[in-house]
Amino acid sequence: MEHNRQRVPIAWKSPFLRSLTLHILLLAFLLINLSFQSSLPGQQQPQQTAQEHMVNAVTVNEQAVQEELQNIKNEQNAKAQVERAEQQKLKSLQAAAIKAKEAREEEVRRLKSLIVAREKAEKEHLAEQKASAEHLAKLKTEQEQAQKELKKLAQQRQVEQEKAQLANKAAEQQKAAQQKATQEKATQEKAANDAKRAEQQQQQMMDGHFLSLLNKHQALILQAIGRHWLIPDGVDKKASCQILVRVSPDGGVVDVQLLKSSGNELLDRSAIAAVFKASPLPIPTEADMYEKFRELSLTVRPEGLLT
Repeated sequence: MEHNRQRVPIAWKSPFLRSLTLHILLLAFLLINLSFQSSLPGQQQPQQTAQEHMVNAVTVNEQAVQEELQNIKNEQNAKAQVERAEQQKLKSLQAAAIKAKEAREEEVRRLKSLIVAREKAEKEHLAEQKASAEHLAKLKTEQEQAQKELKKLAQQRQVEQEKAQLANKAAEQQKAAQQKATQEKATQEKAANDAKRAEQQQQQMMDGHFLSLLNKHQALILQAIGRHWLIPDGVDKKASCQILVRVSPDGGVVDVQLLKSSGNELLDRSAIAAVFKASPLPIPTEADMYEKFRELSLTVRPEGLLT
């Protein structure tokens, strides 16, 4: 039902259907009117008059229908003409669009050809410039090389001359130097012998003094460590450990390292602790003697033998 109600307005939009419906309704009205008049009493009219009215109505209706049909045909022809004109216009526009597209494509091809040609020309120009620059660079290099060769030859000649002059001068100087060297050698040998003898004498004196001083301070250091060494009970009295002691110029113990263990960890720890407790150690106050006491390698034993 909904579908039919939606299609009724569309049918009435057609001029032909509207005209046809109108004529049908008009004929129906005339027939009903005639039938009604004939049925009334005292109202009968001659049969010929009714038929004349029917003929006139039909004639009028047919003329109206023909006119309406002609109007419809005229509208359809006008519409078809408009559609043909629009189609022709559309074809013209399509043809113009195709032609414009072909023209654009042709222009794009032409521009691409121009770009390719320009790039090719630029590459050839750059290649020519590069070849020219390389040729100029090669010529410049060859010229510089030739100048270097000439300069080198001139320098070689000058060097050879200078060498000859220097050789003569050197020979004279060598002869004089040999004579002078002979004299200086004799003098130096005599001075060296004298200095050697004096050094030996001084070294002998210093060695004796150093040994005496070393033994003295070593004994003092060992005594200081021994006073602070708390030997654990039950250790082997003959066991020994070797330690390396680093001291500061004022005798302060900086570091103690175990070089060789006694085999008893408690004994090793007690020996190291004794060294730290004995700080500062009694080392010589002389600056030149400090280097001999900067690092001390000591071997300690519980029985009292310390070296």
